[in-house]
Order: sequence, then C-alpha cells, then structure tokens
Amino acid sequence: MRSVTQLELHLLPALFSSRGVLGAIILIQLLNFILAFSPLNEAEPWIALGTVTLFSQCVLLISLTLLYFSQRFVMRFGLILQCVAITISVIFTTLSFSLGLVTFEPSLVTQDSSTFVLSAVFVSMLVVVLMLFVLSFYAENIHKVELLAEAKLQALQARMHPHFLFNSLNAAAELTHINAQAAENMLLDLAKLSRNALMERSHTTLEEEIEVAHAFVNIEKWRIGERLQVNWDIDTKTNSVVVPCLILQPLIENAIKHGIQTSCAGGFVDVVVTSSNTLVTISVSNPSAKQPTSQKGSGIALDNLRARLALFYNMKASLQIHESDSIFRVELTIPRDSRQ
Repeated sequence: MRSVTQLELHLLPALFSSRGVLGAIILIQLLNFILAFSPLNEAEPWIALGTVTLFSQCVLLISLTLLYFSQRFVMRFGLILQCVAITISVIFTTLSFSLGLVTFEPSLVTQDSSTFVLSAVFVSMLVVVLMLFVLSFYAENIHKVELLAEAKLQALQARMHPHFLFNSLNAAAELTHINAQAAENMLLDLAKLSRNALMERSHTTLEEEIEVAHAFVNIEKWRIGERLQVNWDIDTKTNSVVVPCLILQPLIENAIKHGIQTSCAGGFVDVVVTSSNTLVTISVSNPSAKQPTSQKGSGIALDNLRARLALFYNMKASLQIHESDSIFRVELTIPRDSRQ
C-alpha cells in the first residue's frame, strides 16, 4: 500500500470525473451567456448565444479528447505540467477553430478576422484560468478523501493484530496439548492473515480476498466452536476481479461478532458472491440477535468500507443493509471492471 505522503494531486483525474466534466460544461456555458448578452455584443443575443455555444462546446469536446488520450503520459510529471497541458490543449484547439472559421466560413464572423481570433484566444485563456482555479480545489478535495481512505485502511490493517492476535495465540497454545495438527493449521491461518495485513498494497483479487476470509473463519471456528457455521457460495468466474483490500473479512467479522457470539445457539453466516456481465455482488448474512441494538457498533466499520468503495470505484459501487426480524444482510455491488 502506498504511504499517504506518496499520493499526488492530479488535476486530470479530477477533470475527467463526472463532476469535473459537468463543471467545465457549466462554467463555459455561463461565460457564453455573459458574452452573448453583454452590451458590447452588437448581434442579436440569442443568435450570438447559439453561435458561441456551438463554438465553445466543440472546442471543449476536442480539448478534452486530446487530454484524455494523453493523460497517462502527462500524469507522469508534476502538477505544473498538467496545468500547461490543459492550457496548451484549449488554446491550440481554439486557435485552430478560429483560423478555420475565418478561412472557410468568413460569413459567420462579424468582426475583423484578426480581432476575432485574438478575442477567441483571450476568452479561452480566461476560461482556462477559471477552470484551473476551480479544478485545483476539487482535486485537492479528492486528494484529502484519498488520504483519509488510505489512513483508514492502514488503521484497519493495524487493528487486526491487537484485535484477536493474542486470543488466537492462546487458543493455539491450548490446542497444542489436544490436537497438534489443528494448532499448526491455526498458526498457518494466523500467519496468512498477518502477512496480508502487512502487505503494502491497496487492492487485491477477489480470490485472494476470499482466501484471507477463509483463514479468518478457520481461526474463529476454533475459538467459538460448533456454534459458528459458514456457508460459502462463490461464483468462481469472479476470482480475477480486482477489489480493495479488506472488504470481505470485516463484514464476516461483524457477522460473527453481532450474529453468532451474542447467541447461545450460534447460527449460520452465509457468504454469497454472484456476478453478471458488468457487476459483482457480495452478500454476507447472519442471524439477527434478539436485542434491538444487535448490530450497534458495526456502523463505523460499514461507513469506513462505504467510503473506501466510493473512492476506489469512483462512486460506482454501493453498500446496502437489509435487516429483518431474523436476518441481517450486508450487500456490496461493485463493477466487474474496476477501471469502469
């Protein structure tokens, strides 16, 4: 996993988010209204608005296209080069459109050719300055959310050690006198969990995430006994799907804590993974305890997971809670392709 100090502020990912593109369109259109209805405009306002809107939105579309296909190269460099790339893209497109319009459709130009070209370039520079100003605030906000999500993941990984490490070691020590092979298996599962927690990465495959969850369940079974039963229904076609680290194990931990440990009779935890062409659904169900506050305390973990999903999948994932008198179910729906 990246250190929080290694994260960089990128303007282009912020620009190509849904809010970034919409903000650019709205900003340019507001400026179009100001230009069309300005006292300096001698043409009919609504005709001028249509003309300048067509011109500016075409410039924006082509500029965004150029930036989109060059963003991987540009993002290798610093923030200043990203600003330069955005500026050059918009100015170059504006200049090309202006010269083309003056050359091939001079009847549409009501001003002197040189005045029209210089005016278009000046307005484009003004738009770029405003857009970079707004975009920098938006990108900084995304950066802060990313830092927070990384910090939460680090805290979640660190929490695994004191959370049940000592209990697991004590259980393993007791097992050595009863069943040496079981104690060895338990320590191997504990080693797998610890290794996963110490890995410096923010994402993994769903197959690896399920393996970690299996290791956690095996340890809990030795600790809780026959009261804990887990049913696994996994669509193996989802094994290679890329997911954020620690999205399944915390859900199972909550299910065991609030649905099994609070019940003398125990019960079943159902883990179901299904998929369609574009989506993967992960569902974890457990018995609801009799007390009204049965799931109190799980909200922080679920809010943490919801925030990490929103960041990783750019708001295209969802976390839903379904609760009845007998069943508490958490359902994650994520894109099959994390790049979508």
